Amino acid sequence: MTAFDSQAPVVHVGYPKSASSSLQGLLFGRHPQVNFLSHHVSADDATPFQADRRTKQFYEALYLTPGDAAAISAARELWCEHFRPQVDQPGRRAVYGCEDFCNSVRTDVLANPRRLRAVLGEVKIVMVVRDQHEIVRSMYEMLPYAPFLADGGGRTLSIERWLDLSLNAFDRSFLAGLDYAQVAAAYRAEFGEENLLVVPYESLSDGAGVRRICDFAGIDAEVGANLFQTSGRKNTAAQYRLYNLRRRLIPTKTFSSRFLPASVRKPLLKLAERAVQGKKTTFPDVYRTEFARLYGEGNRTLLSDEQTDHVGSYPGMEPASLTLDAEKSSIAIDADLRRAA
Repeated sequence: MTAFDSQAPVVHVGYPKSASSSLQGLLFGRHPQVNFLSHHVSADDATPFQADRRTKQFYEALYLTPGDAAAISAARELWCEHFRPQVDQPGRRAVYGCEDFCNSVRTDVLANPRRLRAVLGEVKIVMVVRDQHEIVRSMYEMLPYAPFLADGGGRTLSIERWLDLSLNAFDRSFLAGLDYAQVAAAYRAEFGEENLLVVPYESLSDGAGVRRICDFAGIDAEVGANLFQTSGRKNTAAQYRLYNLRRRLIPTKTFSSRFLPASVRKPLLKLAERAVQGKKTTFPDVYRTEFARLYGEGNRTLLSDEQTDHVGSYPGMEPASLTLDAEKSSIAIDADLRRAA
């Protein structure tokens, strides 16, 4: 393994639905040269530091009340007193991960770089981006409800209706934070070009993206790539499809062990699991031109140097043959939605 000197901590800011759980659980959480400081781990895997209530309090102060000066002050105090001793451990890179910093439904994505700089000081930023068609499809599969409600809820929508609502209430939706070039520029302004790494999600599966992250963090890249590729990533999309199928068909209370014995509940789960296998939602082609208009210029600015086999499907970077006629891709928004806006 490569020699390592402790330096500035690394912050993995997202994006959600871009292998964040896999990176945090399989790479940062298991690499022997990393001291992973996030509370976003299962209770069974949590270290005493991660399980400490102050670790979650830091997240709540920094993220859940981001506009509150007192909360920022509290987060800074927790960082200095609780986190700093962990950061200064020799021989291990401190990594903090929270993909919510890039979720525009929950937070002001463009204000977060300044907030992080005020609390953490000098850190290195890792931002994993994903083809906007796919990241939206995946977010829809997780929360197929009103797209501007952070906690989901309500009736299940079709993906077309979900997209119409998102476009009509753009500033409140997940779509608002997906101009990667704009978000990267905000981090670059606070932390400097040399302290920002943007990695396409699509480059993780062959190991190239994982190695870039490890090199950027100053940890052994071969060890990291091996951990990421051999530890068994979960099929979270299938899990969400199963959850939402259960939610539609069987009320949660009815499905609980209080009402259904295991002998009935488990066979029903098996049937539901078989029902969702292979039923991946497809991004509707009719919205591709609109996405190219929203994100194409930014993608070309930020990702033009990336290998085409990793980012060639991103809006605005697709082959001309995939770009649909604008007239055919116009999006009809109901009059009642316009009034609601």
